[in-house]
Amino acid sequence: MVEKNLLTMPILEGMKRAEGCLLCYLWLKKEKELMRRMLVDEIVMNPRFMDEVLAAKGFCNRHMHLLYETAYDSYAEDGLAYALYMRVVIERIIEQFQSLSPSLLNQIKESISRNILVRMRGLRKKFSSLRSVLEKAVEGETHCPICKRLWSFDETRLSTLVSMLQDEKFREEFESSKGLCLPHFLSAIRVIDESNLENPAEIIKALLTVETRCLKLAKRYLSEFIRKQSWEFRDDPAGSEVNANHVVLNLLAGAEGLYCRSYRAFSPPENHEGKS
Repeated sequence: MVEKNLLTMPILEGMKRAEGCLLCYLWLKKEKELMRRMLVDEIVMNPRFMDEVLAAKGFCNRHMHLLYETAYDSYAEDGLAYALYMRVVIERIIEQFQSLSPSLLNQIKESISRNILVRMRGLRKKFSSLRSVLEKAVEGETHCPICKRLWSFDETRLSTLVSMLQDEKFREEFESSKGLCLPHFLSAIRVIDESNLENPAEIIKALLTVETRCLKLAKRYLSEFIRKQSWEFRDDPAGSEVNANHVVLNLLAGAEGLYCRSYRAFSPPENHEGKS
């Protein structure tokens, strides 16, 4: 059986406690932990982390909102840490707006006064330059710092799960689990493809077996839910199908915010596990 250690214990916890995808359970647990961690003084005052925040111009939409909510919950009531993050971000954006070359704006103004063909070509070029500068100022040059940490964490958990699935007894235990959401299922297949494993076929077979069972169960819930919406079956007692839409949402899309901006189109994120 798989030896319990710091890497395998979270996977075993997810197997036991998750209502659906165990990796989504661990993703959301880590996200909540990070939200609180971002608000402690040692992180807010860490120059290296603040440089990350500035490079990303804050955080992604989801984590801006979650951080705000966390800043005003029972954990951190005054919102000071959030205000400190936002002030440096806004100051940097103002700096970059003000650093716009006056000559660029003047060139746009001059292009407007020329004949229509020259004007259109000139304007397109100048507006393209202006747009590029403004996008860089507002959107930042890197991903949200919290997303990067979640991606790194998720990669570690995926690799650990795949490694654990090499053990026959664990595969048997996994096959009676609630499986993975489809995004994590595909990520696990990618990890298998990129790894040098002794028995990849057995691991893929176990993943497919569980995923197919989960999909068939979801289909059954949906069919029953739809059937009971009809007039003739409206008085049938409610069962597990009442949660059909919630089950399917999490199975098909994963946890809210999962891979909201895919990192695969970019260079692999740095491993931030255990850092700030």
